[in-house]
Amino acid sequence: MANWGLIIPQLNATEVAYGDNYYRRRLQTLQSVDEMVDAIIKRLDQAGILDNTYVIFTSDNGFHIGQHRLKPGKTCAIEEDINVPFLIRGPGVPKGKTVDFVTTHTDIAPTIFSLANINLREDFDGSPIPFSEESITKAQNDPKHDHVNVEFWGTQRGYDAFGGVAANNTYKAMRVLGDGYSLFYSVWCSNEREFYDMKVSAIPDLMLSDTMNTH
Repeated sequence: MANWGLIIPQLNATEVAYGDNYYRRRLQTLQSVDEMVDAIIKRLDQAGILDNTYVIFTSDNGFHIGQHRLKPGKTCAIEEDINVPFLIRGPGVPKGKTVDFVTTHTDIAPTIFSLANINLREDFDGSPIPFSEESITKAQNDPKHDHVNVEFWGTQRGYDAFGGVAANNTYKAMRVLGDGYSLFYSVWCSNEREFYDMKVSAIPDLMLSDTMNTH
């Protein structure tokens, strides 16, 4: 997280307790979403259109609460911030299937257009997310499904009551994931750079290796 990430102070007991309560309250809020999903599925089933309806469950961003000594927030290129759930059910979607293609929010609109058999707009930045057996098989050999750009412009500020580092958090990053490799590379406004092999577990693998694989 550039040089400002090196000077973040260790969280004290009060801040840790605040983060724990913050997390609990987010879970409590999520209970209403769980009830809403259940209500929607039941309503579709009662209307007799559940099996002919696509239901998508996703989120706008991830969130960190204490990881990497960070106060609650969502503007970093770490896994906790950039990973979001994406679940889809409907005609042609394999039941219980999990895929690890790299996708972004720019792919959601093209996906919905594709499901509705609407021609994609030329100004779309994304592409339809593979969800059927046929499209999944086709995408496995398509290199455009193994990488995504992540960037942020501005300062890093927390969402808590204690304040903290308000550093320049401007960066551009690339996340690459495929069969046998999982990489992360970022360039900061300060020209600092980070590169991580995400398949290397931070402590055990480095202790067993003669060379350091993360920087």
